[in-house]
Amino acid sequence: MRLSAQLALTVLILLAGVLAGCASQRLAGMQAPYEVTQHVNGAYTRTVVSGRTWYQTHGLNLLTIDARSGSTLARIAIGRPGHDGAAVDMTAAGDRVWVVLGGTAVVEVDAESPEAPRVVRRWTADELHIEPHHVRRINGRVFVSGRDGAVEIMSGERHPIPTDMHTLTPAFGPVSMTVHGPAAAIGRQLRTLRRDRFLGAAHELIPLQESSHDDIDRDAPRWVYLLHGEESSEIGLKSHTIRAVHRVSLDERIVRVRHRNDRVWAVTPTRIIAYRIDDNSLAEAGQIDIAGARDLDRIDDDTLAISGEFGRATYHQRRDRLFIITRPPADLSIARFDGRQLVTGDGERFWRLRLGGEIERSFDQDVTGDGINRHAESIRYRATIDDERPGLVQLRGEFGEIEFNTPQNAAARTLVMAGNQLWIGHDRGIEIIRLTHGDEVQRIQSIRLPEGVQHLFTLLRGDGVVYVSRNGGLGVIERRE
Repeated sequence: MRLSAQLALTVLILLAGVLAGCASQRLAGMQAPYEVTQHVNGAYTRTVVSGRTWYQTHGLNLLTIDARSGSTLARIAIGRPGHDGAAVDMTAAGDRVWVVLGGTAVVEVDAESPEAPRVVRRWTADELHIEPHHVRRINGRVFVSGRDGAVEIMSGERHPIPTDMHTLTPAFGPVSMTVHGPAAAIGRQLRTLRRDRFLGAAHELIPLQESSHDDIDRDAPRWVYLLHGEESSEIGLKSHTIRAVHRVSLDERIVRVRHRNDRVWAVTPTRIIAYRIDDNSLAEAGQIDIAGARDLDRIDDDTLAISGEFGRATYHQRRDRLFIITRPPADLSIARFDGRQLVTGDGERFWRLRLGGEIERSFDQDVTGDGINRHAESIRYRATIDDERPGLVQLRGEFGEIEFNTPQNAAARTLVMAGNQLWIGHDRGIEIIRLTHGDEVQRIQSIRLPEGVQHLFTLLRGDGVVYVSRNGGLGVIERRE
């Protein structure tokens, strides 16, 4: 009898384990309860010109453009709102294009027919074993780098962050091919990928010369280098042996450096500065007064393609003329939602989005902003974004205090209650959480959105939100039917 009881108990325990395992699999395979049902792209980000085709990222879309006329040939989706990060980097060779969707994936596009480009391959962060943020094509090889390491995606060769460098920063910058082999920066330290050799201080190297023959002048400038401070940047020249030759300091951050049209172009948030290389030094050769630029490339000897928060534009050097071709809803610092339509803008230019409708320009200048809330309340608790640790949200109630951290401590920007759940808008997207009856925090869903979220508004029916990113777009998230 005792043996039968023990056997029955053993069977029950095993059965419970099997059922628990099935429950875990069902939960892991459950469809996410919310989805992005409307999304409008924000700033134009990366620009590459290859031959007669101008490749331009706009949110999670890739545009192919006739570089001569500026007319759009095609627009294709390369990522999904709610799942992928912003298009943060791009490179092209002929009719092949590689685009990095920040932290989530790399896509390869075949644009042999510019009027009908198509995504032919996608590598996820899980497949790469890194969070990708940069891509460079060097001598026919495509290197992707970012958080946790670098990968040559064609061969699959991986270069993880050295273990002793994880305390500094667990991310590689863009890869460059030096005389010592491929190298990338970890923080401010430029290091080789294979032997982890320290080469000097730089966040990025931009090549000036393609030659690497033995007869090259080893003291001549071979690279433009970029080095960031907290609120400043240093741009300069390095020799073939990575020795600093010249430097210029700026009291603002440089967001992109290009060597085009015999000029070195430094893109900053407030302007674009042109330098010429004169006697192994950088001499300022002019400026383009445009705020919010992100990238540029050469169309021909006189013309540049430029992209940014203002949209996309062409700049003609000889005439010193800038032509803005299109303007997107970007630099959105103010937002208002009345339950039927969202009005958002930068204080001078406004846009209107009706639920289920199209985005359009709004000429309503009497817009006061809301949708940025550092507090949110439910019946059981009050949630607050921590002032000193912006990636931390505190829930306080009769149960005491519970802390919740956003993914990778991304700065939380706004809180709202919707569907009896707490929605946290942060620099990587949105976290949806709820408090269980056992007073534990349960993550319902993580929603990835380009360039994060600044404003959140609850839909009138309660179970969903309208979101606004400063430069990553705007849209609606609703519960799946």
